[in-house]
Amino acid sequence: MKPINTIIKMTVVGVVLFTLNACDKKSIDDANASVPTHATQQDTPSDGASTPNDHAANPVAEYNGDGTNNTQAAAPAQESGTVTGGVRNGGDRSNGENGSNGSNSVNGQSSNVGGSDTHEASEAQDNNGTTTQTEDTTTTNSTDEQNTTTSTETNTTTTGDTNTTDMNDTNATEGNDENTTDNGDDNTTTTADVTPPVITLKGEANITLAQGEPYKELGATAVDAVDGNVSVSISGTVDTNTTGRYTVTYTAKDKAGNEATVTRDVSVVAPTLTGMTLESNATTLNVGESVRLFVTGTYTNGNRKKIDANISYTVTPSDKADINNNILIAKKDGNVTVQATLDGKTSNPVTLSIYWEVNGHRLPPEPDPKVNNATLLGIDSNNNGVRDDVERWIYETYDTYIPCKDIETICHGDLGDFSCIETVCEDRPVPYHPVVREAMMEIARQAQIIIQEPEKAGETVLDFTKAFACAGDISFLKDKNNRKISESLLLDKKFKSIQFNTVQRVRAYANFNYYLSGGVYESLSTDYVLKKWCSPKIQEMIKDLK
Repeated sequence: MKPINTIIKMTVVGVVLFTLNACDKKSIDDANASVPTHATQQDTPSDGASTPNDHAANPVAEYNGDGTNNTQAAAPAQESGTVTGGVRNGGDRSNGENGSNGSNSVNGQSSNVGGSDTHEASEAQDNNGTTTQTEDTTTTNSTDEQNTTTSTETNTTTTGDTNTTDMNDTNATEGNDENTTDNGDDNTTTTADVTPPVITLKGEANITLAQGEPYKELGATAVDAVDGNVSVSISGTVDTNTTGRYTVTYTAKDKAGNEATVTRDVSVVAPTLTGMTLESNATTLNVGESVRLFVTGTYTNGNRKKIDANISYTVTPSDKADINNNILIAKKDGNVTVQATLDGKTSNPVTLSIYWEVNGHRLPPEPDPKVNNATLLGIDSNNNGVRDDVERWIYETYDTYIPCKDIETICHGDLGDFSCIETVCEDRPVPYHPVVREAMMEIARQAQIIIQEPEKAGETVLDFTKAFACAGDISFLKDKNNRKISESLLLDKKFKSIQFNTVQRVRAYANFNYYLSGGVYESLSTDYVLKKWCSPKIQEMIKDLK
């Protein structure tokens, strides 16, 4: 029976021409018989039924005269691989799957079994000027395990405006591994720049400043993947004199118009107080005078500034001074310590010396009562002959008074109207006339003398009497406004309780009076007393009085 040659055309990628050499049944049987196998092949009846042998059924494809395959199905006994046009098939597939024992076949190519090589090349050109070159190489090794390697290289060249090269390589081993590479180049492709620049801040992105602390702009840099370094514009302001949150914006744009922005947050906060320094514009002052206190705060940012508000002050002793609006007013003489406090922070202490000076006369400090009363004469720190506690009492007591004056008016009575004197007092206190204090100081000096040596009362009584009478008569004098210079008689029982305030002093005064018992003493007129018995200093001071 003659072999039947059938030509089947297949197209892969370009126009690829494959030739299938088909043999008649006898030729196929002869080819299969020449391959060593572990199973016996049996001819397939013409009606397409398969007959099993003693080992395994290995059907063989039966071809009709027109090249068609009558075989319906087969179970492969050994591993079989088929590559068709670059695609591997498990066995020869034509109207079904045929599995040959250890056979390899390539559709459209002749197959040599048992170590045969097949090489086929073809070239065709279509009417459009396309030239296709196809080269197929098939190597088949037939043993118990079959290996088939098929490579296909197709080169297509088309004349015209477009140049295209398409290369496909396919390698398959044992029907399990397949590698495919597809490379393509397009000379007309252009990539657009859509990436904005990258901005990098110099310094921190979040900054906290104390109020009043200067803000220093550190700037930023920007780099673009295409343009390289690009400029950065800065917008936004920071007012460090006002607390709040401020934003500084940095913007960069490349040549393609891609824009990037980065911000820096600047917080301006009130600085935290860490300490205070207290100062005054004077360290000594007179009673009634004032000094200015200055508080300087030190803050966490190292700045120092004056503080005027919300300050609390502590004065020790508290009765010697008052502070209002950072102004200290002296109330009593002596040393005082002042400290300022704010937000839990306390300043350094400041010591002020307050003295008491009236009309050029500086009074002694308040003596310690225990020390002052331990002796008969007590303490006289300024050596003016008056005990310090008595001197201070005189100046405190005869500081101010409510002046009154007598006005002649008409009074109404049951018997008719008559002339009378009415006393009218002012609403506000005024200072005592200086002569009042001086007269009281003279009495205190003479009182110190009479208790030192009570037994000499006959010698000391005259000076004591003169001072006593002078002070009494001064009580009735009036100033130029016709006001009395004293509210009452200067010498009252209160003076004696201050001057003779201890048992020792009371006893000495009693002894003085004892030594005066039985004596007779002259009583003089007021005019005589003021002119003759008052001291020259007092006489000078009362010239403007009447």
